[in-house]
Amino acid sequence: MRSALISGFMALACMVGSNAANAQIRIGFMAPMTGPLGITGQEMRRGFDLALGHLEGRIGGLETVVSYANDQANPGTAVAEVSRLIEREGVSVVLGTAASTVVMSIVQPTAKAGVTLLLAHAGPNELAGKECAEHVFVIGHQNEQFGTAMGRYIKDAGFQKLYAMGLDYQGGHEMLDAVEHGFGGPLSAKTYTPLSQVDFAPELARVRAAKPDALFVFYPGSAAVSFVRQYAGTGMSRQVPLIAVGAVTDSLVIKAQGTRHWG
Repeated sequence: MRSALISGFMALACMVGSNAANAQIRIGFMAPMTGPLGITGQEMRRGFDLALGHLEGRIGGLETVVSYANDQANPGTAVAEVSRLIEREGVSVVLGTAASTVVMSIVQPTAKAGVTLLLAHAGPNELAGKECAEHVFVIGHQNEQFGTAMGRYIKDAGFQKLYAMGLDYQGGHEMLDAVEHGFGGPLSAKTYTPLSQVDFAPELARVRAAKPDALFVFYPGSAAVSFVRQYAGTGMSRQVPLIAVGAVTDSLVIKAQGTRHWG
């Protein structure tokens, strides 16, 4: 996260230039500080603050003023917060965001205001295609990259009947679609659960009944902790290997999950 943010800062410094010695840049940092993706948002802010500290609080040698916003991974909240950042705080750059749905809700408002978007984490596929915009810079990843690679890996590993689960928002849908594409054939099932869901017993019962060769999941944030704990508790790890991308296995959640049971 820190290296991505520093790379973004370098690009930003080039955009801003170094005209007047007393020039100032105002940045809005937006992330889900609370809610289902709060773990991710808080870590993003720590990475941002660390990167800014390494730059001694100045981007491109300019005095840097930062305003923070909590989008709660909610598009409606994000629109209200980005309006506050632009109209009241006078930012020229909005940095951060963790949810693809949030990104797509603020692309137009920021474009209309002439504000640059630096996406440190979220990477909706549209922004690399038909919705590509000159004011948007993705310095993290594109959703389909990980999913496509994982699908190919699962296929090459010899699994033939794959069940997939993920969060019911744009990033989750794009991830599972990419897994299916990389897998090269239809999945046994694709199940989407709400961002706020913490009890996965019904879905895990359906997985058990389907008897797949493997289970792929995309659960960032607090859902990654709840899901892995419940999956381990079912004892299914001995019959159905669990396969996931970094969101489920990174350092933010791995300790909270306790004993891991991966395929």
